[in-house]
Amino acid sequence: MSVPETKKYSSHHVWIDTNTSIVKVGITDYAIQQMGEVIFVDLPQVGDSVHCGEQFCELECAKSVQPVISPVNGTIKEINSNLLDDADLLNASPYQDGWLVAIEIEDNVLADEQLLSAKDYEALITK
Repeated sequence: MSVPETKKYSSHHVWIDTNTSIVKVGITDYAIQQMGEVIFVDLPQVGDSVHCGEQFCELECAKSVQPVISPVNGTIKEINSNLLDDADLLNASPYQDGWLVAIEIEDNVLADEQLLSAKDYEALITK
């Protein structure tokens, strides 16, 4: 199981790439292992608003449907439309090809105090 140092993490097992004001968001390798193989992804629409702590999409697995919780407030600027045809990208490459959406952070504010470093996220999932 990998936890890249270059990303920040939420306690809801969502990662965020914080390099720009428009951030890519996805779910962690750990989340996929816990849910099982993702077979369908229900993504939001470009232009939709997302709110920190609220569901913005769903992942269908073999035995359940799992919500994905936004780690930030903002607006969907891009979706990974490749996942609509091939959800297995998420299983095979959750930190690269399997990103879910790109979000323009509201007011250019990133609540770092709510996000975990890779080290802190590893501590959370190995409790």
